This record gives sequence, structure tokens and C-alpha cells, in this order.
Amino acid sequence: MHGPHYSRPWLRRLAFAGVGLALVGCDVVGRQGPLGNLIDRPAPPVAVTGGGASGALLGSAVASPVPGGAVDAVIAPDLRNWLTADERQALAGASEAAAIAVTGQAVGWLANDGSGAATATGDATAIGNVYRSGRGGICRDVRQRFDKGETPHAATVTLCRETQSPTPALWVIAAE
Repeated sequence: MHGPHYSRPWLRRLAFAGVGLALVGCDVVGRQGPLGNLIDRPAPPVAVTGGGASGALLGSAVASPVPGGAVDAVIAPDLRNWLTADERQALAGASEAAAIAVTGQAVGWLANDGSGAATATGDATAIGNVYRSGRGGICRDVRQRFDKGETPHAATVTLCRETQSPTPALWVIAAE
């Protein structure tokens, strides 16, 4: 007795069906088909509200004030040790404003000591458009820069919008 006999036409049909199933995930170049969307769902688009000077707003035209406990969640870790608490608060506020500002628009900040003398100056600038992260968060890359004394410092962070009840949404450093 011999085992089952598989003819060439039968093998061709089986191979054709396998290739067909593999291609069901593809629609056209650069897009996914129905099976591909089930397996690897694309991130939803960022919701942008109309209005404001630039014609588009991310939530509101005014950045939320950063609560004292959340300041370090907005500033690049490499920059924190160079700044006092008041300077970190000023940079965090500028970074929140930059996250909702027009790409490339620098949002300046200045920190003063008790006598009114400037201790540090700098700016925060959104360097790219808003995008969806792999986890679905609304994110934006922001360049944080300041001069303290004669030394310039700068770092780029990815800030993602996070809702923190009962306060309004804040832009905080993206989770790794």
C-alpha cells in the first residue's frame, strides 16, 4: 500500500490558495487590506479642532499650568539638575505652550531670583508635527533649551498628552 498521492495540479491549487491568503493582508502598496487591518491596526488619526491663529488647535489655545508635582515629568532628565525649582517650573510651562504651538515657533521663558535678577533664560520649540505613538497617544517632539550663566543646555523630548483628573490634560515625557 502506498500513501496518498498528491498530484501536481492539486499542489498548485494549494500553493495558489496559500499565496492568496498571504496577499489578503495587502490592499495596494503603502496600505493594508482587511486582514492586515485586523492583525496590525493603524493608529487613529489625531483629532484637531478648528480655530485659533494657526487655524488648528490641540485641545485649547492656552496651555494648562503645570502643577508643582508634575514639573519633572515635562523636562528632559539631562536638564533637570541644572535648574532650580523656579527655573524648572518656567521651562515646563514653556514646553506645555510649545506642545500646542505652531511647529518651529519658540516659546520663551525667563526665571528670576528674589531680587528680580534673571537666573536663566531659554525657550521650548515644537520641532515636528503632532503624531500618534505606537501606543496610540497624541505626541510631539519638543526641543528644550536654556542658557544659565555662560553655558547653553539643550535636549529634545517626546511629550505625549496625558489626562490627569481632575486637572486638564498635560503634555508629559512619553513612557518608554
